[in-house]
Amino acid sequence: MEKKKIGLLGCSKICIPAIIHAVKQVECAEVYGCAAGDYERAGEYAEKYNIRRAFQDYEELLDCSDIDIVYISLANSFHCQWAIEAMRHKKHVLLEKPMCMTYSEALKIEKMRNKSQVCLLEAVMVQHHPWQRAVKDMILQGKYGSLKSISSSICFIPRNNFEGNYRSSPDMGGVCFYDVGSYWLQFVQCLLGLDFKKLTAHSEFNGPNGCDWSFIAGLTYENGVEIQLEASFEKPYRASHTLEFEKGRLIVKDFFRCIYNNVKFYMEEEDYNSGVKNKIVFPPQNFYANQLAFFCDVMDCKRENADFGESIERVRVMENIFKSALQSNTGVSFGGNH
Repeated sequence: MEKKKIGLLGCSKICIPAIIHAVKQVECAEVYGCAAGDYERAGEYAEKYNIRRAFQDYEELLDCSDIDIVYISLANSFHCQWAIEAMRHKKHVLLEKPMCMTYSEALKIEKMRNKSQVCLLEAVMVQHHPWQRAVKDMILQGKYGSLKSISSSICFIPRNNFEGNYRSSPDMGGVCFYDVGSYWLQFVQCLLGLDFKKLTAHSEFNGPNGCDWSFIAGLTYENGVEIQLEASFEKPYRASHTLEFEKGRLIVKDFFRCIYNNVKFYMEEEDYNSGVKNKIVFPPQNFYANQLAFFCDVMDCKRENADFGESIERVRVMENIFKSALQSNTGVSFGGNH
């Protein structure tokens, strides 16, 4: 089987686990080349990670007929521009989350995707693991009665406060909520959809350059289910979901667990009636290897791609939530997602 050749648009740190390490676990792909903001950086990156070719710039990489897949890990504000350009060059696109910054950008991406007929996947890697399906089944089967609430925390303290990094620049889309909110919304969307009744959002916007270094968001559904998010670049590491049911509780303590290595994944459940606590264990897997294998299968028509409409919907909701926080620092409630 001839391997699909990947071109890295952006020589970022996330490329290392997402592509460079992931390709070692799949037979379908290999890293062929890379391009950065300047050729010298691309050359150093290629040499360090044993990548076959460094390109002069992004356009030269896209012009290369040997490349099948373009992985885009540029700053968030550049996702739309270069995803469209890659598709214009008939490249399949694995696009880092968030797909883009605004709903209008998402529609532009959709238009080019439909025109080019290439495969595009927003790289929310946590969805490529059976744990989310298991949680959804627990809800659908009513194992512990009706779902009452979900509380999520996605927090970590960045090294050097992301000095010089796009995450310290609002203009480049590097704010905290846009950085981690995709994971939260994808999880909520998987379980409940995003047709909620009311949203709340709040941030002091007191991070570097006015970034939202901490962000609180909430969604309320017609059936009374309450969803809460705490996102922060100021608090110690935590990536957890706690689901409260009528008759029990489910805790996912570290949903980023399978990022860097093939490791087991754990969830803890508690039955309030019996008092029994149980650990649900999934065999060792890696999110990024799963994601890359999935995308190769999609390209080969072996599997159906993730619903692109869901990515568009996440962008729309994310934009609404962020605008809500900008309009008021007191957590003003807004109408639902309509």
